[in-house]
Amino acid sequence: MDPLGIGIGGTQILVVLVVAFFVLGPERLPEVARQIARGVRTLRGYAADVQGQFEGEFGELREQFGDIQRDFSSSQQSLRSGLADLDSTLRSVHGEVNSAVSTSVVSFEAAREARLSGSEPPVSPAGLDTAGSAAPATFDYAPERPAARPTQASPPPPAGFAAPAGSDGPRLPEYRPPA
Repeated sequence: MDPLGIGIGGTQILVVLVVAFFVLGPERLPEVARQIARGVRTLRGYAADVQGQFEGEFGELREQFGDIQRDFSSSQQSLRSGLADLDSTLRSVHGEVNSAVSTSVVSFEAAREARLSGSEPPVSPAGLDTAGSAAPATFDYAPERPAARPTQASPPPPAGFAAPAGSDGPRLPEYRPPA
């Protein structure tokens, strides 16, 4: 059993009191006990004051933390709603683009089939004079391939970086630390 709550049992307290009685004597023992009681009371007051200050500071910190959490939650919610709006907009644009592309592909395929089967005359652009040519101008609905780019000669490597004969690439200059 621990009557003071400091980890000292009843027999240990009794031993300390007996030793104090023999060391201090019966005249000074009551005075020293009052001083010890006053010191313990003062220390408890200090401890309660410090505990109150800590609780006040931690209370303010808890309030600030709660405010930050609420702000974060509202920002997170607004971001989620913005992302949902963006997602729905992108999905509608995606659907519109897909329908436009599929319509174009279907009309392209139909026009190509009609031209290949001979039921549709070749298309010629308005204002193009085809009277002088032997055959009317025909246009395929596919774009032309771009012309091949001319190859450019690469510049010679800088001095010291020339590739040795039989190697795959340029050689790095050798580094020798100063002596």
